[in-house]
Amino acid sequence: MCIAAFIWQAHPLYEFLLLQNRDEYHNRPTKSVSWWEDSDILGGRDELAGGTWLACTREGRLAFLTNVLELHIHPEAKSRGDLPVRFLESKKSPMEFAKEVGKEADQYNGFNLIVADLSSKTMVYVSNRPKGQLATIEVVSPGIHVLSNARLDSPWPKVEHLGGNFKHLLGKYGEGEVPVEQMVEDLMRDTIKADESRLPHICSTEWELELSSVFVEVDTQLGRYGTRSTAALSLTANGEVSFYETYLEDETWKEQTVSFQIIKKFMDPHRLSDFLTGFATRAYLVPGPATFIQTQITYEFSGYGAAHPPVSSPYRGSYIIRVRDHRCVILLGLDSLMPYLSSLMPSSVRIASGYSRCGGFEISRDRFTMGSTREAQMVALMWDDQIVALFIPCRVPTAIEAYDRWYRFGLPS
Repeated sequence: MCIAAFIWQAHPLYEFLLLQNRDEYHNRPTKSVSWWEDSDILGGRDELAGGTWLACTREGRLAFLTNVLELHIHPEAKSRGDLPVRFLESKKSPMEFAKEVGKEADQYNGFNLIVADLSSKTMVYVSNRPKGQLATIEVVSPGIHVLSNARLDSPWPKVEHLGGNFKHLLGKYGEGEVPVEQMVEDLMRDTIKADESRLPHICSTEWELELSSVFVEVDTQLGRYGTRSTAALSLTANGEVSFYETYLEDETWKEQTVSFQIIKKFMDPHRLSDFLTGFATRAYLVPGPATFIQTQITYEFSGYGAAHPPVSSPYRGSYIIRVRDHRCVILLGLDSLMPYLSSLMPSSVRIASGYSRCGGFEISRDRFTMGSTREAQMVALMWDDQIVALFIPCRVPTAIEAYDRWYRFGLPS
């Protein structure tokens, strides 16, 4: 049935630290944690339905799942393990995806799903229980949380037991690194059963008692059932992800660790290109000669020209610069792009208004200045308080003249 304990945005070393037990029949075909073929998904996989209970991507998208304890389930319902895969393969923000799932919640047996974009520090919880009600959709707050087979942080005995031990162990190591293998051994192999009086009384008392420990192991008529794997997934402040797993294979416990660095995607030029087809043949950002651009930029900048293939208006173009080592993509004259910024950019990118002026360059938190008295409206896209892209309509003639020169010099030969 699975149980997970995690700390989110509340530890000086770890942006996120998760421990999760996966409970399943031992004879159900399963793949241990690995990079999926032809995909950037890392996680275990159910070989029957093709889904997963916990997985992440190189870009920092994360999803994990637990089932809700119920007396009756519908055998024709959609596979719950497909939900994490759908999120990881989509471009939707966690909240957008949660709302999408909420609309189809009655097509699944009871589930608890957490989806997150670790790069943008957003995490959302969605559940389709209690049955017959609207799906629960909540932003996960910073702190320690436990998710089992009822709502997030429900006061079930095993939830309170694991949550208390998790908090105690984190306190023991203070602000330092937590030894993952020791944490798994101390917390996730716990076989202490709950008092019968505190069971939820949804199914038989005997079955609930077997499931009331953090680590589950029970013989049933369908075969041995219980904890088949334990995962410990951590993300440090510098974007390093460690995915440790200990898993049961051929009745032998094995272990492995996969580590990687999150790739931050500020802007996907291919998505941008698809949208800009109406403005240009294909709007890939093509590097152009750097010499002319560099002579026009103050000492704080370095950069090089870039442009689309030729378009109907000579005032639409782009170039790429670096502002104090922060990459910026500058797009010129794309007025009609403005209404679509929110759909093109990650949810963590906020929009700040400002003005641009023709002449030398100057940049601040939310203003891109060009040293003339003539102004043109612009929009700055911010990521973690750094400007990563500026969209400039360039309606002012003096500004257009300057941009036109740079644009033409930036055209590939």
